[in-house]
Amino acid sequence: MKYLISAIILFSIGFFMNAQEFFFESKKIPLNTRFDTLITIGDTVKTEIPVTVINGKQKGPVLGIITWNHEYDYSQIIAIQKLIQKANSHEIKGTLLIVNIPNVPSLMSRVSYVDLMKSKNLNKSSSKNEKKTEQIREFITKKIINRCNYLVHMCTGDAYDDIIPYAGFYNYYSDVQLSEITKAMAQNMGFNYVVALGNNEKIAKDSIYTSRKDKYQHIPTVFIECGSMRQEEGKEVHDLNKALNNLMIYLQMQQGVKSNIPSILIEEKENIISNSDGIFYSDVKAGDHVKKGQKIGYITDFFGNKQEEIKAVVSGVVLYKIGTLPVKKGDQLFDIGIIYM
Repeated sequence: MKYLISAIILFSIGFFMNAQEFFFESKKIPLNTRFDTLITIGDTVKTEIPVTVINGKQKGPVLGIITWNHEYDYSQIIAIQKLIQKANSHEIKGTLLIVNIPNVPSLMSRVSYVDLMKSKNLNKSSSKNEKKTEQIREFITKKIINRCNYLVHMCTGDAYDDIIPYAGFYNYYSDVQLSEITKAMAQNMGFNYVVALGNNEKIAKDSIYTSRKDKYQHIPTVFIECGSMRQEEGKEVHDLNKALNNLMIYLQMQQGVKSNIPSILIEEKENIISNSDGIFYSDVKAGDHVKKGQKIGYITDFFGNKQEEIKAVVSGVVLYKIGTLPVKKGDQLFDIGIIYM
């Protein structure tokens, strides 16, 4: 643990050792200051991205916090608003650089599951939307990610996601030290489960997910999955704020006592994909433990005739379950994390 803390300090000290004021979009932000701004993106089709900068009283690292882009990810939005309202710059060592909502138009239109960060070709019907998508990605990469010493991606369940809360990190094959730093960050966020992704090197190289792209800039990056099925109040919001608070304490950006919850590390997982169009039935929920070969659901046709029986392909804990009644061939039904005792 001492080695990891020392590695974190050495990893980032060159970035912030001479920092005084923080500059963002030509705006000088003095120490001990909070700054809110709307960044206009686009030429003919415009959108605005709300960004908050909290520059602490003392010099320190820059921690970027980026909310995800599913339009019913409400828990993270509320958690971020609580964070920026309660954060005291007087007590912060370093700078928080926060993207509050990267996809405001989709949020306001209440259109589910249109993710601007995953593909520049997502909105194929509109070249203007495609251009705007690319402009948003470019802004977040160049103006946010490249400014950070550490990064957190927050993601909560969309309208039809049933997800177990966990902290995740990616294995970086070209940089073992970076992998260890990100793993330690995830393990100190206070979740019961920590999930390692990117264990297939080819997949990691080909990925266009933001948190995997960050590895090429050598920025320690973790992500949070917490909240599901459009739940925006209560425990999910509390857990998100607690995780961010724990991480800031671990990174020595603020004083306090973090939660010391022993986490279970999941380094492998298996997906279960639907082979049919139809109606999906299952009593299994995210967080349930299943055994290989166990019946965990079935799919019927539109007359109620059973078409496919779903069985667990491995033993482990259900990390994700699709939460809708209708499913299509190729839909991901479950994600099961393998636990090695």
